[in-house]
Amino acid sequence: MDYTIYSGEWPMGRIHEERGRREDQRWVWSLFGILANPPGMRTDGRAPTLEAAKAEFETNWRQWLRWAKLGEVRSRKRQAGSEAK
Repeated sequence: MDYTIYSGEWPMGRIHEERGRREDQRWVWSLFGILANPPGMRTDGRAPTLEAAKAEFETNWRQWLRWAKLGEVRSRKRQAGSEAK
């Protein structure tokens, strides 16, 4: 399994399964495009389950957002028949 995580329409991370790894390191998560971060924040890691990988990703993503003084970007959905200008 392989997931791309988005903030709005921007890919911000990935969580994927590496089969054949030790059970406690089976799931890998990473944040993309982070050029600077606060001390103690991780931009990647390994977890035993998908749920644990999601939780670690979210904890570090939220920490970065607070540090960068930013918020989540919501996806803009186009209405049927409309065109981007």
